[in-house]
Amino acid sequence: MEYIDGKPLIHHGMDKNERRKAIGILVDLQCRIHQVNASGQPKQTQRLLQRIKHMPFLNDKDKNGLIALLLKLNTGTENLCHGDFHPLNILYDGEKHWIIDWVDAAAGNPLADACRTYLLFKQYMTRSAGIYLNAFCNKTKAKQEDILEWLPIVAAGRLHENLDGKERAWLLKQILPV
Repeated sequence: MEYIDGKPLIHHGMDKNERRKAIGILVDLQCRIHQVNASGQPKQTQRLLQRIKHMPFLNDKDKNGLIALLLKLNTGTENLCHGDFHPLNILYDGEKHWIIDWVDAAAGNPLADACRTYLLFKQYMTRSAGIYLNAFCNKTKAKQEDILEWLPIVAAGRLHENLDGKERAWLLKQILPV
């Protein structure tokens, strides 16, 4: 590992136009990642399936519903997906952008990866979530509803992370809307 002396792609002090430009860069980088064939890498669907099956916060009926949705959405694609793509995992050193934290990278569906990014924006940078989703859809010609169909699954996948009660409750609302 090497140290990268850079700033996160989106940081405090940015105005609205700088933020929009940064989201455009984020989308461009994510789309470049998705162009890579990742066959032979861990499967995104398998990771999500295991996380859902071993989720203590959900009952069996809810788990089975999520698993059925996951299997329905699984297209067998093996595009490279970062798995945790957000502005803090993109550093800029003044010359180029560095994408860090590849622990969750897998072969899978770019729409699920985009949904994970959208979920993180929605949870922590609410006003930028729609901007990101529109930019991604404009760049890829994907439909928002096709990306958002993954929302309960990626939210469930995130529940295995070290979260506080408020974050967990918010994610459960994304999985099991009232």
